[in-house]
Amino acid sequence: MAKVRIVSLGNVSANRDAVKWNAAKTVAECLNINTESFVVFGEDYNDLEMLMKCGIGVAVKSAIDKVRFAAKYICETNDNDGDAKWIEEHVL
Repeated sequence: MAKVRIVSLGNVSANRDAVKWNAAKTVAECLNINTESFVVFGEDYNDLEMLMKCGIGVAVKSAIDKVRFAAKYICETNDNDGDAKWIEEHVL
């Protein structure tokens, strides 16, 4: 049987390995590309490592302080389509 470790993140409980960086690495390996080519968006603790290790990290305005400080860019909040607007301005 697999061993699961649960940590508390305020009112949310999560597996301590449930971070988006692990998902980004898996996607990169499957597609045979480097995570340095990724643009990633985040707002909370589970996004932090991904924002620091991928090519371009973008935090939404409503992100926690640690995430905003780790990001290379700040975009509008999710409620204001921040990620879509950032992509339109910087990628398209």
